[in-house]
Amino acid sequence: MLLNSQPYEQLKATPDSVFDELARLVALLFEAPIVFIALVDAQQLWVKADSGMPRPRRVARQESVCARAILQSEPTVYRDLEQQAPTLTQLPLVQAYQMRFYAAQPLQTDAGFNIGACANGAM
Repeated sequence: MLLNSQPYEQLKATPDSVFDELARLVALLFEAPIVFIALVDAQQLWVKADSGMPRPRRVARQESVCARAILQSEPTVYRDLEQQAPTLTQLPLVQAYQMRFYAAQPLQTDAGFNIGACANGAM
């Protein structure tokens, strides 16, 4: 079954204050220095909200740990990205922010498709 992504196309375009507030609350709840909410399409990751890092608006999918996180329904946790670097992923952003820890929960549509992730990271 193919995902009709049309309802989500507009979501990718711009940052959203609701997502910003959610990222801020997740950062407080988990005491995480970096939190972001991103949508992932076939080629790119679109950052919708962040807390604790300057926001790149979009990142190539192959440079995103979130692109790996959405391939499963359970949370993804990398306790040490230097030791457990995900396969098929280049990590220039992780290296730029010196992130070591990464945890993400896939964002799922009502139909059960993973379209993004709420993630946090730490140095």
